Amino acid sequence: MARTNTSCDGPAGSVAMTDGLGPASPPPAAAPEKHRLDRGPAPTLAPPAEAAPHGVAVLARSRTTGTLARFMARFQQPPMRYQNSYVWLLLAASLDIMLTWIVLYFGGEEVNWLADRVIQTHGLRGIVGYKFVLVVFVILMCEFVGRLRDQTGRRLAFWAVVINFFPVVWTLTQLTYVSLVGEPPSNGSPG
Repeated sequence: MARTNTSCDGPAGSVAMTDGLGPASPPPAAAPEKHRLDRGPAPTLAPPAEAAPHGVAVLARSRTTGTLARFMARFQQPPMRYQNSYVWLLLAASLDIMLTWIVLYFGGEEVNWLADRVIQTHGLRGIVGYKFVLVVFVILMCEFVGRLRDQTGRRLAFWAVVINFFPVVWTLTQLTYVSLVGEPPSNGSPG
């Protein structure tokens, strides 16, 4: 039968225990206390006396400027707040580019004068870049507003998606009309 030696450190000091088959061996020597993977002692609430004056000044400044600290804490939130809305926004922007290119292929015109200018000067790559910049701008605005006022940012993201789906729905309506009737709709005047 094997002999089992165990040592315990308790409030009365180190105690050696055995299985009763012989004398207990002395407890092992205590290892030097190490904290947090040898990176020094655990941090304390008060800054040490040898800390750099910059660290103390930053600590004192953060206590006095509560408003600034709360404002900056809003920007240390999750990376993106309205990811689902952004996916729909990207889908609407992509469909807008694709459907616009189909309409242009069949002889239609771009009604947005700025987008038309981009298409005339830079082609498909230009309109993709233009739409990408617009989508990034909208996402950044939603994130900025959302970190200040969550409900307002959520509404802004929702309405950005709705507004971006208007041209998609309108273009699909026009393409459906042309495919069924065979000619483009007139300028709004009957027959």
